[in-house]
Amino acid sequence: MVLPIPNLDDRTFSDLVEELRALIPRYAPEWTDHNVSDPGIMLVELFSWLTEALIYRLNRVPDASEARFLELLGARFLPAVPARFRLRLVAPESPVPVSLPPGTVIDAAVPGDKRAVSLEIAHAVIVPVDTTGVRVVARQCAEVLGEEHGNSSGKPLQALTLRCRFVVLQAFPEILPRVMVDNVPWSYTESFIGSGPEDLHFTVDPRENRICFGDGVRGKIPPEGARIRVDYRCTLGKAGNIPDGVLFSIRGKEASVVKIIPDKNVIFVQGADPTSLDEARGKVAAGIRQCWRAVTEDDFRTLLVNDPVDSIKGLVARVRCLAGMEITPEGEVLYRPGSITVVIVPWPSGQGDISPRPDHDCICKVKRVLEERRLVTSRVHVTGPGYTRVRIRAQLALDSHLPAGEMLETVCRNLGSFFDPFSGGPDGTGWPFGRHVYPSEVYQVMEDISGVDHVESLDLFAWDSEAGWVLQAGGAVKVGPDSLVQLELEPGDIQSWNTRLVRGGERVR
Repeated sequence: MVLPIPNLDDRTFSDLVEELRALIPRYAPEWTDHNVSDPGIMLVELFSWLTEALIYRLNRVPDASEARFLELLGARFLPAVPARFRLRLVAPESPVPVSLPPGTVIDAAVPGDKRAVSLEIAHAVIVPVDTTGVRVVARQCAEVLGEEHGNSSGKPLQALTLRCRFVVLQAFPEILPRVMVDNVPWSYTESFIGSGPEDLHFTVDPRENRICFGDGVRGKIPPEGARIRVDYRCTLGKAGNIPDGVLFSIRGKEASVVKIIPDKNVIFVQGADPTSLDEARGKVAAGIRQCWRAVTEDDFRTLLVNDPVDSIKGLVARVRCLAGMEITPEGEVLYRPGSITVVIVPWPSGQGDISPRPDHDCICKVKRVLEERRLVTSRVHVTGPGYTRVRIRAQLALDSHLPAGEMLETVCRNLGSFFDPFSGGPDGTGWPFGRHVYPSEVYQVMEDISGVDHVESLDLFAWDSEAGWVLQAGGAVKVGPDSLVQLELEPGDIQSWNTRLVRGGERVR
Protein backbone atom coordinates (compact mmCIF):
# COMPACT_ATOMS: atom_id res chain seq x y z
CA MET A 1 0.00 0.00 0.00
CA VAL A 2 1.45 3.36 -1.07
CA LEU A 3 1.30 6.01 1.62
CA PRO A 4 -0.50 9.21 0.54
CA ILE A 5 1.80 12.19 0.11
CA PRO A 6 0.40 15.47 1.51
CA ASN A 7 0.37 18.35 -0.91
CA LEU A 8 1.19 21.41 1.18
CA ASP A 9 1.57 23.69 -1.83
CA ASP A 10 0.82 22.81 -5.46
CA ARG A 11 2.36 25.88 -7.11
CA THR A 12 4.77 25.13 -9.95
CA PHE A 13 7.71 27.11 -11.33
CA SER A 14 5.48 28.82 -13.91
CA ASP A 15 2.88 29.71 -11.29
CA LEU A 16 5.51 31.33 -9.07
CA VAL A 17 7.03 33.32 -11.94
CA GLU A 18 3.65 34.66 -13.02
CA GLU A 19 2.70 35.52 -9.45
CA LEU A 20 5.91 37.51 -8.96
CA ARG A 21 5.53 39.28 -12.30
CA ALA A 22 2.03 40.37 -11.32
CA LEU A 23 3.43 41.99 -8.16
CA ILE A 24 6.01 44.11 -10.02
CA PRO A 25 3.65 47.00 -10.97
CA ARG A 26 2.51 47.28 -7.34
CA TYR A 27 5.93 47.44 -5.70
CA ALA A 28 8.16 48.72 -8.54
CA PRO A 29 6.02 50.61 -11.11
CA GLU A 30 9.15 52.07 -12.74
CA TRP A 31 10.22 48.53 -13.71
CA THR A 32 8.71 48.14 -17.20
CA ASP A 33 10.89 45.54 -18.93
CA HIS A 34 9.45 42.14 -18.02
CA ASN A 35 11.16 40.11 -20.75
CA VAL A 36 13.35 37.11 -19.93
CA SER A 37 16.41 39.13 -21.04
CA ASP A 38 15.97 41.51 -18.10
CA PRO A 39 18.36 40.75 -15.19
CA GLY A 40 15.51 41.24 -12.70
CA ILE A 41 13.35 38.64 -14.45
CA MET A 42 16.33 36.31 -14.39
CA LEU A 43 16.47 36.65 -10.60
CA VAL A 44 12.70 36.11 -10.39
CA GLU A 45 13.07 32.84 -12.30
CA LEU A 46 16.03 31.78 -10.16
CA PHE A 47 14.18 32.26 -6.90
CA SER A 48 11.06 30.62 -8.34
CA TRP A 49 13.15 27.55 -9.19
CA LEU A 50 14.59 27.43 -5.68
CA THR A 51 11.13 27.87 -4.17
CA GLU A 52 9.67 25.06 -6.28
CA ALA A 53 12.44 22.76 -5.05
CA LEU A 54 11.75 23.77 -1.46
CA ILE A 55 8.01 23.12 -1.90
CA TYR A 56 8.79 19.69 -3.35
CA ARG A 57 10.86 18.79 -0.28
CA LEU A 58 8.29 20.15 2.18
CA ASN A 59 5.61 18.00 0.56
CA ARG A 60 7.66 14.95 1.50
CA VAL A 61 8.35 15.69 5.15
CA PRO A 62 7.11 12.64 7.12
CA ASP A 63 4.76 13.01 10.08
CA ALA A 64 7.47 12.07 12.55
CA SER A 65 9.73 14.90 11.37
CA GLU A 66 6.84 17.36 11.39
CA ALA A 67 6.01 16.32 14.95
CA ARG A 68 9.60 17.03 16.02
CA PHE A 69 9.56 20.41 14.29
CA LEU A 70 6.33 21.27 16.10
CA GLU A 71 7.87 20.23 19.42
CA LEU A 72 10.75 22.62 18.77
CA LEU A 73 8.13 25.36 18.36
CA GLY A 74 6.54 24.54 21.70
CA ALA A 75 3.96 21.87 20.85
CA ARG A 76 3.33 19.12 23.40
CA PHE A 77 2.02 15.73 22.30
CA LEU A 78 0.07 14.59 25.34
CA PRO A 79 -1.08 11.01 25.84
CA ALA A 80 -4.69 9.93 26.08
CA VAL A 81 -6.56 10.82 29.28
CA PRO A 82 -8.98 8.22 30.68
CA ALA A 83 -12.37 9.49 31.77
CA ARG A 84 -12.95 9.33 35.51
CA PHE A 85 -16.29 8.60 37.14
CA ARG A 86 -17.75 9.10 40.61
CA LEU A 87 -19.65 6.03 41.74
CA ARG A 88 -21.20 4.84 45.00
CA LEU A 89 -20.95 1.16 45.92
CA VAL A 90 -23.54 -0.37 48.26
CA ALA A 91 -23.95 -3.90 49.59
CA PRO A 92 -27.40 -3.91 51.23
CA GLU A 93 -27.82 -7.71 51.21
CA SER A 94 -24.33 -8.76 52.25
CA PRO A 95 -23.94 -10.05 55.84
CA VAL A 96 -20.33 -8.85 55.99
CA PRO A 97 -18.36 -5.97 54.40
CA VAL A 98 -17.20 -6.69 50.86
CA SER A 99 -13.52 -6.19 50.01
CA LEU A 100 -12.63 -5.18 46.43
CA PRO A 101 -8.99 -5.24 45.29
CA PRO A 102 -7.45 -2.46 43.16
CA GLY A 103 -8.13 -3.01 39.49
CA THR A 104 -11.63 -4.38 40.05
CA VAL A 105 -13.44 -4.14 36.73
CA ILE A 106 -16.78 -2.39 36.33
CA ASP A 107 -18.78 -2.94 33.15
CA ALA A 108 -20.81 -0.04 31.73
CA ALA A 109 -23.78 -0.92 29.52
CA VAL A 110 -24.63 2.02 27.26
CA PRO A 111 -28.31 1.84 26.14
CA GLY A 112 -28.55 1.34 22.37
CA ASP A 113 -24.78 0.96 22.03
CA LYS A 114 -22.93 -2.33 21.63
CA ARG A 115 -19.56 -0.93 22.73
CA ALA A 116 -17.77 -2.70 25.55
CA VAL A 117 -16.86 0.03 28.01
CA SER A 118 -14.97 -1.15 31.07
CA LEU A 119 -13.86 0.83 34.10
CA GLU A 120 -11.34 0.09 36.83
CA ILE A 121 -11.31 0.98 40.49
CA ALA A 122 -7.90 2.49 41.16
CA HIS A 123 -7.55 1.51 44.84
CA ALA A 124 -8.65 -1.21 47.21
CA VAL A 125 -12.18 -0.61 48.56
CA ILE A 126 -14.16 -2.06 51.46
CA VAL A 127 -17.92 -1.74 50.96
CA PRO A 128 -19.65 -1.50 54.36
CA VAL A 129 -22.89 -3.22 55.22
CA ASP A 130 -25.24 -0.25 55.24
CA THR A 131 -27.40 1.72 52.85
CA THR A 132 -24.98 4.64 52.39
CA GLY A 133 -22.17 2.55 50.95
CA VAL A 134 -18.83 4.03 49.92
CA ARG A 135 -17.85 6.50 47.20
CA VAL A 136 -15.16 5.47 44.74
CA VAL A 137 -13.44 6.83 41.67
CA ALA A 138 -13.30 4.60 38.60
CA ARG A 139 -11.27 5.28 35.47
CA GLN A 140 -12.10 4.12 31.96
CA CYS A 141 -9.23 1.66 31.42
CA ALA A 142 -8.79 -1.90 30.29
CA GLU A 143 -5.85 -4.19 31.04
CA VAL A 144 -4.00 -5.93 28.22
CA LEU A 145 -1.64 -8.72 29.34
CA GLY A 146 0.95 -10.61 27.35
CA GLU A 147 0.34 -9.00 23.96
CA GLU A 148 2.73 -10.78 21.60
CA HIS A 149 4.73 -8.74 19.09
CA GLY A 150 6.81 -11.48 17.51
CA ASN A 151 10.58 -11.52 17.44
CA SER A 152 13.06 -8.66 17.26
CA SER A 153 14.59 -7.88 13.87
CA GLY A 154 17.83 -6.75 15.51
CA LYS A 155 17.65 -3.43 13.68
CA PRO A 156 17.91 0.00 15.35
CA LEU A 157 14.89 2.15 16.16
CA GLN A 158 12.35 -0.67 16.12
CA ALA A 159 8.74 0.43 16.74
CA LEU A 160 5.85 -1.84 17.75
CA THR A 161 2.28 -0.63 17.31
CA LEU A 162 0.00 -1.69 20.16
CA ARG A 163 -3.25 -3.32 19.10
CA CYS A 164 -5.63 -1.58 21.51
CA ARG A 165 -6.02 2.15 21.64
CA PHE A 166 -4.93 4.27 23.42
CA VAL A 167 -2.00 3.42 25.67
CA VAL A 168 -2.40 5.04 29.10
CA LEU A 169 0.54 7.04 30.45
CA GLN A 170 -0.81 10.12 32.17
CA ALA A 171 -1.32 10.27 35.94
CA PHE A 172 -1.00 6.51 36.50
CA PRO A 173 2.71 5.70 36.85
CA GLU A 174 1.94 2.31 38.38
CA ILE A 175 0.41 1.07 35.12
CA LEU A 176 3.05 2.18 32.64
CA PRO A 177 3.59 -0.39 29.87
CA ARG A 178 5.76 -3.34 30.85
CA VAL A 179 7.94 -4.72 28.08
CA MET A 180 9.53 -8.17 28.29
CA VAL A 181 12.29 -9.10 25.82
CA ASP A 182 12.99 -12.84 26.17
CA ASN A 183 11.38 -12.60 29.63
CA VAL A 184 13.80 -9.82 30.64
CA PRO A 185 11.99 -6.63 31.76
CA TRP A 186 12.96 -3.38 30.03
CA SER A 187 12.42 0.05 31.60
CA TYR A 188 10.30 2.94 30.35
CA THR A 189 11.98 6.31 29.74
CA GLU A 190 10.53 9.52 28.37
CA SER A 191 13.47 10.09 26.02
CA PHE A 192 16.63 8.32 24.88
CA ILE A 193 18.70 11.49 25.49
CA GLY A 194 20.17 10.11 28.71
CA SER A 195 20.33 6.46 27.60
CA GLY A 196 23.54 4.56 26.88
CA PRO A 197 24.19 1.71 24.41
CA GLU A 198 23.60 -0.99 27.05
CA ASP A 199 20.55 0.56 28.76
CA LEU A 200 17.43 -1.63 28.46
CA HIS A 201 15.15 1.31 27.71
CA PHE A 202 12.07 1.88 25.61
CA THR A 203 9.91 4.93 24.96
CA VAL A 204 6.23 5.30 24.15
CA ASP A 205 4.81 7.41 21.32
CA PRO A 206 1.22 8.02 22.50
CA ARG A 207 0.27 9.78 19.27
CA GLU A 208 1.10 6.68 17.20
CA ASN A 209 0.30 4.24 20.06
CA ARG A 210 3.72 2.64 19.66
CA ILE A 211 6.57 1.18 21.75
CA CYS A 212 9.98 2.37 20.47
CA PHE A 213 13.46 0.95 21.10
CA GLY A 214 16.88 2.60 20.83
CA ASP A 215 19.51 2.62 18.08
CA GLY A 216 22.42 1.01 19.92
CA VAL A 217 23.93 4.38 20.86
CA ARG A 218 20.97 5.84 22.71
CA GLY A 219 19.33 2.77 24.18
CA LYS A 220 20.08 -0.90 23.49
CA ILE A 221 18.66 -2.74 20.45
CA PRO A 222 16.67 -5.89 21.32
CA PRO A 223 18.75 -8.88 20.13
CA GLU A 224 17.72 -10.41 16.82
CA GLY A 225 15.12 -13.13 17.29
CA ALA A 226 14.28 -12.09 20.86
CA ARG A 227 10.63 -12.58 21.79
CA ILE A 228 8.79 -9.37 22.72
CA ARG A 229 5.69 -9.21 24.94
CA VAL A 230 3.94 -6.11 26.26
CA ASP A 231 1.57 -5.55 29.20
CA TYR A 232 -0.27 -2.24 29.27
CA ARG A 233 -3.53 -0.52 29.95
CA CYS A 234 -5.55 1.17 27.23
CA THR A 235 -8.39 3.67 27.16
CA LEU A 236 -11.02 4.77 24.67
CA GLY A 237 -10.14 8.43 25.19
CA LYS A 238 -13.04 10.67 24.15
CA ALA A 239 -15.13 7.64 23.27
CA GLY A 240 -15.01 6.67 26.95
CA ASN A 241 -17.11 9.70 27.97
CA ILE A 242 -20.23 7.61 28.32
CA PRO A 243 -23.51 9.48 28.83
CA ASP A 244 -25.85 9.53 31.80
CA GLY A 245 -28.28 6.68 32.23
CA VAL A 246 -25.61 3.98 31.96
CA LEU A 247 -26.03 0.76 33.91
CA PHE A 248 -22.92 -0.16 35.93
CA SER A 249 -22.16 -3.61 37.28
CA ILE A 250 -19.21 -5.24 39.07
CA ARG A 251 -17.50 -7.97 37.07
CA GLY A 252 -16.98 -11.22 38.99
CA LYS A 253 -18.47 -12.96 41.99
CA GLU A 254 -19.12 -9.68 43.85
CA ALA A 255 -21.72 -8.69 41.24
CA SER A 256 -24.48 -10.45 43.20
CA VAL A 257 -23.93 -8.48 46.43
CA VAL A 258 -22.45 -5.10 45.34
CA LYS A 259 -24.65 -2.59 43.56
CA ILE A 260 -23.45 0.61 41.86
CA ILE A 261 -25.22 3.96 42.11
CA PRO A 262 -23.74 6.75 39.94
CA ASP A 263 -23.43 10.25 41.38
CA LYS A 264 -25.37 13.12 39.84
CA ASN A 265 -22.34 14.35 37.86
CA VAL A 266 -20.92 10.94 37.13
CA ILE A 267 -17.99 12.16 34.97
CA PHE A 268 -15.66 14.56 36.76
CA VAL A 269 -12.67 14.21 34.39
CA GLN A 270 -13.41 14.11 30.68
CA GLY A 271 -11.55 11.55 28.59
CA ALA A 272 -9.33 12.85 25.79
CA ASP A 273 -7.52 11.39 22.80
CA PRO A 274 -3.76 11.89 22.31
CA THR A 275 -2.73 15.20 20.79
CA SER A 276 -2.99 14.92 17.02
CA LEU A 277 -0.82 16.62 14.41
CA ASP A 278 -3.71 18.90 13.43
CA GLU A 279 -4.19 19.99 17.05
CA ALA A 280 -0.46 20.60 17.45
CA ARG A 281 -0.37 22.65 14.23
CA GLY A 282 -3.27 24.77 15.44
CA LYS A 283 -1.72 25.42 18.86
CA VAL A 284 1.66 26.31 17.37
CA ALA A 285 0.07 28.62 14.80
CA ALA A 286 -1.96 30.32 17.53
CA GLY A 287 1.16 30.74 19.64
CA ILE A 288 3.10 32.25 16.75
CA ARG A 289 0.29 34.69 16.01
CA GLN A 290 0.03 35.67 19.66
CA CYS A 291 1.52 39.06 20.37
CA TRP A 292 4.48 39.08 22.74
CA ARG A 293 6.72 42.03 21.87
CA ALA A 294 5.40 45.56 22.52
CA VAL A 295 6.34 47.73 19.54
CA THR A 296 3.28 49.46 18.10
CA GLU A 297 0.27 50.91 19.88
CA ASP A 298 -1.76 47.90 18.73
CA ASP A 299 0.80 45.65 20.44
CA PHE A 300 0.36 47.50 23.74
CA ARG A 301 -3.42 47.33 23.40
CA THR A 302 -3.29 43.60 22.65
CA LEU A 303 -1.00 42.80 25.60
CA LEU A 304 -3.02 44.85 28.09
CA VAL A 305 -6.63 44.73 26.87
CA ASN A 306 -7.51 42.53 23.87
CA ASP A 307 -5.47 39.45 24.84
CA PRO A 308 -3.99 40.39 28.20
CA VAL A 309 -1.16 38.61 29.95
CA ASP A 310 -2.44 36.34 32.73
CA SER A 311 -0.88 38.41 35.53
CA ILE A 312 -2.90 41.51 34.57
CA LYS A 313 -6.03 39.88 33.15
CA GLY A 314 -9.11 41.87 34.12
CA LEU A 315 -7.15 44.92 35.34
CA VAL A 316 -7.04 47.24 32.32
CA ALA A 317 -10.08 48.37 30.36
CA ARG A 318 -8.49 50.92 28.03
CA VAL A 319 -5.02 51.98 27.02
CA ARG A 320 -3.47 54.93 25.16
CA CYS A 321 0.15 55.12 24.00
CA LEU A 322 1.90 58.47 23.60
CA ALA A 323 5.08 57.94 21.60
CA GLY A 324 7.96 60.29 22.31
CA MET A 325 6.22 61.77 25.36
CA GLU A 326 6.81 61.62 29.08
CA ILE A 327 4.27 63.03 31.51
CA THR A 328 5.56 64.22 34.85
CA PRO A 329 3.60 63.68 38.10
CA GLU A 330 2.63 67.39 37.89
CA GLY A 331 1.00 66.77 34.50
CA GLU A 332 3.68 68.46 32.41
CA VAL A 333 4.18 66.89 28.96
CA LEU A 334 7.84 66.45 27.99
CA TYR A 335 8.83 65.45 24.46
CA ARG A 336 11.62 62.87 24.67
CA PRO A 337 12.61 60.57 21.79
CA GLY A 338 12.54 56.90 22.73
CA SER A 339 10.05 57.40 25.57
CA ILE A 340 6.56 55.88 25.48
CA THR A 341 3.91 56.88 27.97
CA VAL A 342 1.25 54.20 28.40
CA VAL A 343 -1.97 55.59 29.87
CA ILE A 344 -4.13 52.85 31.39
CA VAL A 345 -7.74 53.05 32.53
CA PRO A 346 -8.86 50.32 34.97
CA TRP A 347 -12.36 48.95 35.15
CA PRO A 348 -14.59 51.04 37.43
CA SER A 349 -14.86 49.90 41.03
CA GLY A 350 -18.62 50.52 41.11
CA GLN A 351 -21.54 52.09 39.30
CA GLY A 352 -20.76 55.54 40.68
CA ASP A 353 -17.10 55.45 39.65
CA ILE A 354 -17.17 57.79 36.62
CA SER A 355 -13.44 58.57 36.63
CA PRO A 356 -11.51 55.37 37.46
CA ARG A 357 -7.78 55.66 38.07
CA PRO A 358 -5.26 52.83 38.53
CA ASP A 359 -3.72 52.37 41.97
CA HIS A 360 0.01 51.92 42.59
CA ASP A 361 -0.21 48.11 42.58
CA CYS A 362 -1.97 48.07 39.19
CA ILE A 363 0.61 50.41 37.65
CA CYS A 364 3.49 48.26 38.97
CA LYS A 365 1.99 45.05 37.53
CA VAL A 366 1.49 46.63 34.11
CA LYS A 367 4.97 48.11 34.12
CA ARG A 368 6.53 44.71 34.93
CA VAL A 369 4.74 43.14 31.98
CA LEU A 370 5.80 45.88 29.57
CA GLU A 371 9.40 45.95 30.79
CA GLU A 372 9.78 42.32 29.69
CA ARG A 373 8.36 43.05 26.25
CA ARG A 374 9.54 46.54 25.31
CA LEU A 375 12.23 47.26 22.76
CA VAL A 376 15.72 47.61 24.22
CA THR A 377 15.95 51.22 23.06
CA SER A 378 12.57 52.27 24.49
CA ARG A 379 11.71 53.72 27.87
CA VAL A 380 8.19 52.89 29.01
CA HIS A 381 6.28 55.00 31.53
CA VAL A 382 2.93 53.82 32.90
CA THR A 383 0.42 56.25 34.33
CA GLY A 384 -3.29 56.75 34.85
CA PRO A 385 -5.50 59.08 32.82
CA GLY A 386 -6.12 62.71 33.56
CA TYR A 387 -9.73 63.87 33.72
CA THR A 388 -10.77 67.27 32.38
CA ARG A 389 -13.67 68.46 34.55
CA VAL A 390 -16.45 69.87 32.37
CA ARG A 391 -19.68 71.60 33.36
CA ILE A 392 -22.63 72.40 31.11
CA ARG A 393 -25.30 75.06 31.54
CA ALA A 394 -28.17 75.01 29.09
CA GLN A 395 -31.73 76.14 28.58
CA LEU A 396 -33.97 73.80 26.62
CA ALA A 397 -37.28 74.29 24.88
CA LEU A 398 -39.54 71.26 25.41
CA ASP A 399 -42.59 70.37 23.35
CA SER A 400 -43.44 67.15 25.11
CA HIS A 401 -46.43 66.38 27.32
CA LEU A 402 -44.07 64.56 29.69
CA PRO A 403 -43.27 66.25 32.99
CA ALA A 404 -40.31 68.59 32.71
CA GLY A 405 -38.55 66.87 35.60
CA GLU A 406 -38.46 63.51 33.81
CA MET A 407 -37.25 65.15 30.62
CA LEU A 408 -34.40 66.91 32.42
CA GLU A 409 -33.36 63.62 34.06
CA THR A 410 -33.21 62.03 30.59
CA VAL A 411 -31.08 64.89 29.27
CA CYS A 412 -28.62 64.62 32.17
CA ARG A 413 -28.46 60.85 31.81
CA ASN A 414 -27.75 61.04 28.05
CA LEU A 415 -25.06 63.66 28.60
CA GLY A 416 -23.40 61.46 31.19
CA SER A 417 -23.51 58.48 28.80
CA PHE A 418 -22.01 60.56 26.00
CA PHE A 419 -18.93 61.41 28.07
CA ASP A 420 -18.61 57.94 29.63
CA PRO A 421 -14.99 56.66 29.41
CA PHE A 422 -16.15 53.15 28.44
CA SER A 423 -19.33 53.48 26.38
CA GLY A 424 -19.41 57.14 25.37
CA GLY A 425 -17.97 59.11 22.49
CA PRO A 426 -19.20 59.44 18.90
CA ASP A 427 -18.85 55.70 18.19
CA GLY A 428 -19.96 54.35 21.58
CA THR A 429 -16.61 52.76 22.51
CA GLY A 430 -15.62 55.30 25.15
CA TRP A 431 -14.74 58.97 25.06
CA PRO A 432 -11.50 59.23 23.02
CA PHE A 433 -8.33 60.34 24.75
CA GLY A 434 -7.50 63.96 23.98
CA ARG A 435 -10.79 64.70 22.21
CA HIS A 436 -11.99 68.25 22.84
CA VAL A 437 -15.57 68.95 23.92
CA TYR A 438 -17.38 70.90 21.21
CA PRO A 439 -20.67 72.76 21.72
CA SER A 440 -22.03 71.36 18.45
CA GLU A 441 -21.80 67.78 19.76
CA VAL A 442 -23.49 68.74 23.05
CA TYR A 443 -26.26 70.45 21.05
CA GLN A 444 -26.74 67.26 19.04
CA VAL A 445 -26.93 65.00 22.11
CA MET A 446 -29.65 67.11 23.71
CA GLU A 447 -31.65 67.84 20.55
CA ASP A 448 -31.67 64.15 19.55
CA ILE A 449 -33.79 63.42 22.64
CA SER A 450 -37.45 62.99 21.81
CA GLY A 451 -39.37 65.85 23.39
CA VAL A 452 -36.61 68.46 23.14
CA ASP A 453 -37.63 71.08 20.57
CA HIS A 454 -34.35 72.98 20.57
CA VAL A 455 -31.54 74.27 22.79
CA GLU A 456 -32.12 77.90 23.63
CA SER A 457 -28.67 78.57 25.11
CA LEU A 458 -25.55 76.60 25.98
CA ASP A 459 -22.39 77.43 27.96
CA LEU A 460 -19.40 75.15 28.56
CA PHE A 461 -17.17 75.51 31.63
CA ALA A 462 -13.79 73.92 32.42
CA TRP A 463 -12.31 73.63 35.89
CA ASP A 464 -9.17 75.56 36.69
CA SER A 465 -7.33 74.72 39.89
CA GLU A 466 -6.78 78.41 40.62
CA ALA A 467 -9.75 80.20 39.06
CA GLY A 468 -12.45 77.54 39.56
CA TRP A 469 -15.08 77.09 36.86
CA VAL A 470 -14.08 79.12 33.80
CA LEU A 471 -16.48 79.88 30.94
CA GLN A 472 -15.00 78.80 27.62
CA ALA A 473 -15.35 81.90 25.51
CA GLY A 474 -14.14 80.09 22.40
CA GLY A 475 -16.80 77.43 22.86
CA ALA A 476 -14.75 74.21 22.98
CA VAL A 477 -13.13 72.74 26.09
CA LYS A 478 -9.54 71.68 25.46
CA VAL A 479 -8.60 68.15 26.61
CA GLY A 480 -5.00 66.97 27.05
CA PRO A 481 -3.61 64.01 25.04
CA ASP A 482 -3.63 61.74 28.11
CA SER A 483 -7.02 62.90 29.43
CA LEU A 484 -10.67 61.93 29.32
CA VAL A 485 -13.72 63.98 30.29
CA GLN A 486 -15.40 64.07 33.70
CA LEU A 487 -18.83 65.66 33.41
CA GLU A 488 -20.14 67.41 36.53
CA LEU A 489 -23.72 68.66 36.53
CA GLU A 490 -25.21 70.53 39.46
CA PRO A 491 -28.90 71.19 40.18
CA GLY A 492 -30.16 74.01 37.99
CA ASP A 493 -27.49 73.66 35.31
CA ILE A 494 -30.04 72.26 32.83
CA GLN A 495 -33.25 74.31 32.73
CA SER A 496 -36.27 74.16 30.46
CA TRP A 497 -39.41 75.95 29.31
CA ASN A 498 -42.38 74.50 27.45
CA THR A 499 -43.12 75.79 23.94
CA ARG A 500 -46.79 74.90 24.33
CA LEU A 501 -47.34 77.16 27.31
CA VAL A 502 -47.06 80.79 26.34
CA ARG A 503 -48.89 83.49 28.36
CA GLY A 504 -48.82 87.13 27.23
CA GLY A 505 -45.85 86.47 24.99
CA GLU A 506 -43.77 85.26 27.96
CA ARG A 507 -42.32 81.81 28.39
CA VAL A 508 -43.73 79.77 31.25
CA ARG A 509 -41.30 77.38 32.93
